[in-house]
Amino acid sequence: MEAAYDNVEVYITKSKQTENPSIKNRVAFAKEKNAAVLVSQHINSTSAQTTTASGVLAIVPTVDATHAYNYEAALEAQSLGRFILDELVALGFADKGFTYRLSGDNTRYPDGSLADYYGIVKYSREASIPGVIIEHGFCNNEADAKMLADEAMLQKIGAADAIGIANHLGLEAVSVPDLPEEGSSLGDVNEDGKRNVRDVMKLKEYLSDPDSVTINLSNGDLDENGKINVRDVMRLKEILAYQ
Repeated sequence: MEAAYDNVEVYITKSKQTENPSIKNRVAFAKEKNAAVLVSQHINSTSAQTTTASGVLAIVPTVDATHAYNYEAALEAQSLGRFILDELVALGFADKGFTYRLSGDNTRYPDGSLADYYGIVKYSREASIPGVIIEHGFCNNEADAKMLADEAMLQKIGAADAIGIANHLGLEAVSVPDLPEEGSSLGDVNEDGKRNVRDVMKLKEYLSDPDSVTINLSNGDLDENGKINVRDVMRLKEILAYQ
């Protein structure tokens, strides 16, 4: 997203699977960064081994006459969720729309109204940040699982999320950059035959510790200036945003 739109900074609340900051701390981090939106990316599932349930949905704040706390942020969250869903549905996912849920233990907002149940939604609303949870299909649905197992589709899903966010914010994409020719291995630094986010991570690892991390140096020199540096990371992100 940073490569596709000007003046955009993207932050993630966890960079490793072993990290597990609390939901409240994730929202606090977003608040600290003055985030315009907060999107929690999920994959759905049911308790059964397989399910006929399928599609994408957005978990958003409840907004009505008796649940009007931080009204504008809550409405913006709904707008954000709808924009993202529209892009995901265009990829072939079924549209399950919005899911709402209120507190089951009588937790209240400062105005006395019943709070939203899910932490990302609740704490974001309290912080005046449009916050949503996006469920990207069901991992125990055969059709959804097939889409989620496809590397190219995962790239498209990530782009769909980014475009949905950008559309909500009213951003316009910068001009499309020159892309490597079809069949080019440029950017495939881990030499697995694919150019994807794993190559971005590998390139970053190399820059952090070039003596210990091995990459294909020719494939990693994306700006073709004979050097491997942070510009190559940015160029790879730019390519992935448009390929």
